[in-house]
Amino acid sequence: MEEELAEHLKQLAEQFHGLPPVKCRQLAFEYAEKNNIPIPANWTKAHSAGGDWFGRFLVSRHLSVRTPQATSLGRATAFNKTTVGEFFDNLAAVMDRHTFPPHMIYNVDETGVFTVQKPQQTGPLNCRLNTGVPVLQRFFASDDTREDFRLSRESLAVLLGLLHQERRHGWGATIETLVLLFWLASGASYRVVSRVFGMPRSTVHRIVHRVTEEVGAIRHRVIYLPRSADDLAAVTQGFAGLARHRAFLKAAGAIDGCHVRIKSPSGPDGHCYINRILFASIILQAVCDHQGRFIDTYLGWPGSVHDARVLRHSPLYRQNVYPPPGHFILADSRYPCLQHPLPLITPYRLPVRGVVAQRFNGHHARARSVIERAFGMMKTRFRAIFLKALEIRHTFVPQVITCDACAVLHNICLGACDTMAPEEDVQDGMPGG
Repeated sequence: MEEELAEHLKQLAEQFHGLPPVKCRQLAFEYAEKNNIPIPANWTKAHSAGGDWFGRFLVSRHLSVRTPQATSLGRATAFNKTTVGEFFDNLAAVMDRHTFPPHMIYNVDETGVFTVQKPQQTGPLNCRLNTGVPVLQRFFASDDTREDFRLSRESLAVLLGLLHQERRHGWGATIETLVLLFWLASGASYRVVSRVFGMPRSTVHRIVHRVTEEVGAIRHRVIYLPRSADDLAAVTQGFAGLARHRAFLKAAGAIDGCHVRIKSPSGPDGHCYINRILFASIILQAVCDHQGRFIDTYLGWPGSVHDARVLRHSPLYRQNVYPPPGHFILADSRYPCLQHPLPLITPYRLPVRGVVAQRFNGHHARARSVIERAFGMMKTRFRAIFLKALEIRHTFVPQVITCDACAVLHNICLGACDTMAPEEDVQDGMPGG
C-alpha cells in the first residue's frame, strides 16, 4: 500500500498537481478501505489516516511536503533558453562595465518592486524527494537510537505510549518527541536543531515547549512515592541490603541535591545564582529509592542557597506526607539531623570518635550513595545538559530538568533496563552540593 501510494504522489508531483497533506491522508484511508486493509479505529472515525502514520510514511519513503514557489505569469512564459541566454549576456556586459559589488545587487524589476508574489494557502503542496534528514532515516531504519537521542528503543516506546498524543496537524507526536529528545541529548541551540530536522527555528521552539508541558502532565505517572505497604517494604529492604545492616530496615529513601548550570540571569539578582563553585546554577533536590528511581523532586532555588534551606521550603518538608511514621530518609552532612517534621538521619560529623560511629558512617554511606549514583547516571545520559549552561530562560529550567530529563526520562529508562554507568568526570565536574 505505502509503495503504491508513494509512487502515485510522485507521479502527481511530476504533473504539477501535488496533493496537500490532508488530501494525502484521505487518499490513504480510501485506499485502505477499498482494499480491506486493517486500519485503526481513529482512521475510520476521522475518514483520514493518522498524523503519526503520515509522518512515518513521508520519512520511510523519502518524501517531504513543500510549498511550490510562486512566480508571475509573465516570468513563467518567458522562461526559455533564448530569453535566459540573452539575459545573462546582458548581465555580463553590465557587470564588466560597472563592476557592481555583491551588496549592490537586488532582486527587483525596473519599477523597484519584487516580482515574486506570495502564494495562496489553498494552492497545492508538492511531494519531493528528501534526503536531508539523516537522523530520522536512522530512527525509522531501526538503528540504535541512543547515539542521537540517548534513549533506547524500549525507553522511547514507553515514553510515546505514556504521551499517546495523536496529532491532527503538525509534525506528529513521534517527530515532535524526537525533536525534544535530540535537543536534550545534544544541548544544541534551536537553530542547530532546526537544521538537523529541516524545520523552522520557531517551530522547534514551539515543539520543545509544548512537548515539555505534555511530558510534565505524565509526571505523576512516573515519579511517585511508594503507593502500598508492599512497595514501601521493598524499598526499606533494599536500603538494608545496600547498607549491609538490619538497622537500616526503616530507611525509606535517600536525599541529596545537585547544581544545574544555567546562563546567569540579568538584573540585580543575577549574583544570587552563583554557587560556591563560582558558576551560575539552580539547585535540584531529589529523593530516590534503593534502585535509584526518583520518587520526589524539587527544583528552582538559586545556586547560592544552602541545601538545608532548600529542604525547609520544599513540599516534602512542609507537607510531611513521607516517610511514614517510624521511617526515615538518609542524608549527608550538609543536611540537619531531624526527627520532625521530616525524619532525616545524617552521618556523624568529622572527626569521628569511636569504632561504633565509624562503622555507622560506613553503613550509612553505602546506603546513601544510591542517590549520588542516580545523579551520575542522569548526568552521563544528558552530558550536554549538565556540562554546559542551558541557553534558555532560567524560569523554564525547572520544567526541562524536573519534568523532563532529571525525573521522567530517568525513571522511564530505569524501568526499561536502559541504564548508563556513571562516569567519574561527570560527577567531578558537577558536584552534588
